[in-house]
Formats: sequence, C-alpha cells, structure tokens
Amino acid sequence: MVTRYGTTDPRASAGGAGPPDGRRPEPADRPERTPDASRFVLVGGGQVGRVLAERLADRWEVHHVDTEPTAVADPAAHEATHATDLTTTSALAAADVTETDTVVVLTGNDGRSLLVTQLLRTAFDVGRIYVVLGDPRNGEAFDLPGVEVVCTAEVLSAAVLAASTGDRSRAPAGPTSTVTGADSTVTGADSTGDRGRSADRG
Repeated sequence: MVTRYGTTDPRASAGGAGPPDGRRPEPADRPERTPDASRFVLVGGGQVGRVLAERLADRWEVHHVDTEPTAVADPAAHEATHATDLTTTSALAAADVTETDTVVVLTGNDGRSLLVTQLLRTAFDVGRIYVVLGDPRNGEAFDLPGVEVVCTAEVLSAAVLAASTGDRSRAPAGPTSTVTGADSTVTGADSTGDRGRSADRG
C-alpha cells in the first residue's frame, strides 16, 4: 500500500501567502529553488531520512518515501509517501522517480538497499544514486555505474577520530564510491531484503 502526503508552503507559517485550503502547492507557490538544481528522492531512513529531507528542502525539491508512518507524516517543506514495501515499483513510482533525479537509498539494510538500487537502475533508469551502506564488506555489490557508496561505519569512525583528536582535517568530507575489503555478496541480509519484517525502519 502506498499513501502520499502533500506539502504546505513554508511561507504560510511565516506569515506569507501560501496556497489556499491546505492543497499541495503548485510550482508557482513553492519557495524559489536553486536554478538547474537536481531533485532529490530519499528512500527509507526513518527519522534520519526525514531530517535529511528537511535540510535538503531548503535548496532543492525533495520527496521522501518510507515505511515508517511517523517519518513521512505532515511534511513541512517537502513531499512524502508512506509505502509498506520499498522494494516495489509502485513505491518508487509514487515518488515520481525519473532518470534526472538524484536518489539517496538509506533503508538500513544492505540487502534491501541493493534491491532498491537495482530497481532504480532497471525500471527507472536513474543515473545518480547514493547508497548509505551499513557493512563495508558489502561495498563490491554496489560497484555499479552511477552508484556511489557512503559507508556509515567509515563516516562515524572518522567523525569520532576527528572529535577526539581535535583534528578537523580527519572529519569525513563526503560520499565515497570506494570501499576496501569488500565481499562480492551482501552480508547480514536475506535475499528477500526482509520485506516482511514488521519492525522495518525504512
């Protein structure tokens, strides 16, 4: 099942003139975006995905699709969709995914993320995908054209090291598409991507 939530114009809460009747804002109603900026689609992430969507929405058009209802409820400045299974064409189609979008996959499960990534490439022809990876040993499975990996373990360890030493040069600079010590298969996940897990956080 897929449920889509609209947005209200953030200018309305600040005393500006927003769209009437709480309807989804039309392009002319929305805040001015950076010229020729890409549209971002976030797949999963729960509350972390919601915060990321809110921050990106300051500059770009953003759509967040997630299995966690509270993560997509009442979006302030972006669009959001609740889906019971992120590894389906219908869930991604509800977010109006196109080949020009930049998609961030952060499902919290590397097996599920791989399924979503493959679907984005084959069914939607998306050319720019960032995958938040939990286990660096799974990096090789995401060695695909147009796919870049952000490993949470490496980013976290670099951030902790930078904070403990006071050396800001060690802080993570951004996404990396190279993961060392990777296996050719995705570990820590079954082949179905845990579709039936009731506690799925995105």
